[in-house]
This record gives sequence, structure tokens and C-alpha cells, in this order.
Amino acid sequence: MNKPYYERNDYVINSEVNVLFEDLLEMKPDKFEKWVVDMRKVILDAWDTYGCPPRTGKTEQEIVDQFNRLESFPVHEFTNSDELSNIPDDVIINKSRVGVEVDQFFSNMFKTRINYSDKDTGYSIYDLFAKDEYLPRVVKGATRHLRRDSMYKHALSAIKNDKKYSVVDVNSADEWMDAFFSNPSVFVGYDFMLEQVEPREGLNSGYFQIEQSKILHLSKEQFEKWKPKMSYRHYSTFDADNLPEDKIYALRIYKKGEKVFPAGFASFRIGYIQPAVNFPPMTAKYLYERFTEHCKEQDRVVIYDPSSGWGGRILGSMSVRDDRQIHYVGTDPNPENYPEGMHPCGKYVRIVTGKQIGRAHV
Repeated sequence: MNKPYYERNDYVINSEVNVLFEDLLEMKPDKFEKWVVDMRKVILDAWDTYGCPPRTGKTEQEIVDQFNRLESFPVHEFTNSDELSNIPDDVIINKSRVGVEVDQFFSNMFKTRINYSDKDTGYSIYDLFAKDEYLPRVVKGATRHLRRDSMYKHALSAIKNDKKYSVVDVNSADEWMDAFFSNPSVFVGYDFMLEQVEPREGLNSGYFQIEQSKILHLSKEQFEKWKPKMSYRHYSTFDADNLPEDKIYALRIYKKGEKVFPAGFASFRIGYIQPAVNFPPMTAKYLYERFTEHCKEQDRVVIYDPSSGWGGRILGSMSVRDDRQIHYVGTDPNPENYPEGMHPCGKYVRIVTGKQIGRAHV
């Protein structure tokens, strides 16, 4: 990787392991495990060769375009007031992702080991791919997050009387199955999978939360009635030959032809272990502008960051309006961050924008 940042992870996206979602559903367990082994190798090769962790990433031009938005971004709109507080303007709400491209200057972020105790037994996202001892964990996680689509990246719950989610307006899963197999032309481009779930009231426990009573479910008896018409991919995420009495089968619909990645990258970020995360650059910009307003006429306004981390705050300082002279001083216990990411990031921002964005130093 000659550039000081990694770009869009086309190496994985365009590889043979990036199969269609329906291809995963068709795989028998042994074939799926082989796919996981191959997938790990491709992701590791992309990481070691091109510095691309399992994230989508932006292209160089997209990074340039986003960095050029930094100085003029209206961070004052983040100010809000808590109606339960007597202090005005005491809440910051930042829903913007502007500036997150700074992460791409730190390909080592996902190599950071996370410990949950003082036993120093933590591991990193990189370890999931580089160390064979974690293969069973990756197979288990990929089964849940990619094959069963636990994050609802592909297959959404079918909703009663809602054509947006169910394609047809029906009141029961039994009616939906009848429509699917009787009128296939209506469902061109769509297919379904069944998810074995526990019956419960209230919101379901998945990432796509909705009232359980609104979701189309098959009972065990209804599943057995329709099974002869179904293919393996429709029920491949559970043992269809040994159905428990206390389960029902949620109907989930997906568009055919969608690849597993890049949507599937999210599973490695939030599906296995808490990764290192960055401070939102535009929140840093907001804080620096708001709390240096009273001293912006000084010859130099020093911002000291005792744990500068992955560059989110230095980027925020470089984005401060040019009506004050910001001097950013950052220290960090990780020696890799300065030569590998911090300095190149600051230099690159100046190069790609063609102007000074604030005045920051490390």
C-alpha cells in the first residue's frame, strides 16, 4: 500500500467469495464452512497486501470530496436543549458521518486487541482472520450474521397487509405462501427464507425490530404442509427434519441477486467483538469552535489532546473555521498512530483540499 490510506475494498467485493446471498442459503453446512475458510483467506490477503480491513471504504475521490466539506459543514446545527434540564444548549446531536474517512488512514484500528478483564485474553478483529484458533468462532458468527442474516442486511420480515415488505397484501403467512407458489410472476426478482423463532409478544429481538404480531409466521403444521413445494434454501438455516413444538417460522423476503459484501462487512465490526472506534470529527469541530469562541482573537489557541487516538479530533481541529489560529497538540500511547496515520492524514488534508483547513499541528 503506497498511499497513506486504504481505499474501497474492491479486492474482496470483486472476489469469487463474494457470492449471492441466495447462494449462501443453498450451501449445505460442510460447503458453507469451506466458504468461510476461503472468505477468511481473501479478507486476510486484502488486509495484508492492500491494508484493507473488512470495511467498504471510500475511493480516493470520495475521500477528497468529503474532506472538502469539512470547513463549511454546519456543525452549529448540532446544538440542542434537553427539555428536562434547566441549562440551554446542553445537548449535542451529531448524526453526520462527514470525516469518518479519517479511519482509512489507520488500517491498524481493527488490529487493536480488546480486553474485557485483567487477564489479557482479548483478541482483535484481525485475529479472527489471521489465527486458526478463531476459525470455529468465525464459522459460528458467519452462520448467524451472514447466512441467517441476523442484521437484516438482505432479508426483511414479511409484514401483514403491507405490500412494501411482503410484495402482496395478505393477512397470513399461509396466504402468502399460496400466492408465491400460485402466482410466481408477481414475485419475479424476489425469494424468501424462513427463520425459526420463539413466539413472543412485543418487539422482536432482531436488528429489524417490529411488533411480532405484525410479522407473517408459519406454524409447525403449516411449514410441514408447504415443505414439499419449497427448496432447501428456503429452510436451510434450521433442521427441517426435527421441528420442535415450541417454535414458529418467520417469513423473510429478499431481493435476488444481492452479493454478501459489502453489506456483510458490518458483521465483523459489530458481530464478534467491540472494535476500536474513532471520535466523530465533526463533533470535535463543534466542541473546538464553541469552546474557543471566547478566545478566538488570541495569536494562538492551543488544544491539547492527551489521547489523540485515530485522528478524529485532529481532523476536527483542522476543520475549525479560519477565524482563529488553532494549534493542536496530541499525544498517544500507541507509537504506531503517529508515523502510520496521524502525520500522513494531516498532510493529506492540506494537499487534497488545496488550502489550509484551520491550522493544526502534532
